[in-house]
Amino acid sequence: MNYFDKLQQKVNKYKSLYSNKYKKAAIKLLWWNLCKLFDFKSNKQKFDPITNEPYEIEYRLDRLSFFITGGIGDILINLNYCSYLLDYLKDEIKTIDIFVKNTKLVKELIGESVFNIYHKDEWNQDRVAYLLDFKIDRFPLIVKNNLVLLPSNVNLKLKKLVKLYEEFYRINGKIVYDPPKIDSLSIQYSIINNQNRLQQPDIYGFLNIDRNNYKFLPALSDDEKVLKDLKLADTKFITLNRGVDGTNPQSESTKLYPLEYYDELVTLIKTAFPEYKIVQLGVSTDRCQLIKGTDLNLVGKTTLNQLKAILKNSMLHIDGEGGMVHLRKSLEGGVSVVIFGPTSADFYGYSDNVNISSSACPLTCEWINNKWASYCINKNNNHICMKSIKPNSIFEEIKKILK
Repeated sequence: MNYFDKLQQKVNKYKSLYSNKYKKAAIKLLWWNLCKLFDFKSNKQKFDPITNEPYEIEYRLDRLSFFITGGIGDILINLNYCSYLLDYLKDEIKTIDIFVKNTKLVKELIGESVFNIYHKDEWNQDRVAYLLDFKIDRFPLIVKNNLVLLPSNVNLKLKKLVKLYEEFYRINGKIVYDPPKIDSLSIQYSIINNQNRLQQPDIYGFLNIDRNNYKFLPALSDDEKVLKDLKLADTKFITLNRGVDGTNPQSESTKLYPLEYYDELVTLIKTAFPEYKIVQLGVSTDRCQLIKGTDLNLVGKTTLNQLKAILKNSMLHIDGEGGMVHLRKSLEGGVSVVIFGPTSADFYGYSDNVNISSSACPLTCEWINNKWASYCINKNNNHICMKSIKPNSIFEEIKKILK
């Protein structure tokens, strides 16, 4: 960007800020030009700290950037938010660049898309300037704003949204700036405002995100071939998962239903419905203990595309609250039976799933402390939220679906 382009940006900025203060604008421009004169004199440039080579800033003022954190469930929910945002801003921005830790996984998840996927290490660097840089965990947080580089009469919808978001940050800073440790309060905030997890990024409900259906749909290819290769074609099968993904530091999380209960549940299903094949899914064997009585063990044996095909086409999915439930829902698969413990069914549940939770513990405990996923904080009744849900009660719900 040359001197005249930068000068025009300053004129646009000061025209907006000082429309009735001509002397102040003139002084600002005079000072800026004086500073530029010394810049030219010293031939000031930016240099790469490693190679020591000079570089210029690349301006991407036709798009936004998002740094997305979390596992598959969080990624899906945040991509869904970005889809709504892009639809709202379709006349003002070209696309959204997404920055993530696992680029391979996300590219396989979305396939050909309007989003561009980059590694997180490239995000928010001095070399590239976006209109806005966001970091999104629970709420979209603006970390860099370059809207001042545009004339005051353009991108009005985006500017309206930014004004709304900045108001939200001022009022609700406590739940915005310290995720995930403060997530118990952000969940409470969303429930009070009648929003579930899918809607939570939609500050003040401005984008009208649907609470049950995804605008963003993951890519799925050759699902018939996948099922045929796994000998699941023309077969009625049920999927189940007892595990958490690799982003969770605790493989045996408090979110998981007891293993012996799963063993008993599988026996009940096999006895009553022998025509159904039971397939166990999971990230890896070190994170997912094997359940007795299943017909097909696919733990750690599927690609992401295979997992998507299986989840979409299973007659029923049984799981705890986690990424596979969100993935099946985003693929417009069938019903899931979801067993809730320390996390809230009201917040994480979809209305067309069977969401099972117990009242044995008075409150959900997600992020009450930093170790909530490692051990139960109920000292008198350890893991009672899960242990009080007996396999037979879950089986009664499953019978209603399979019949």
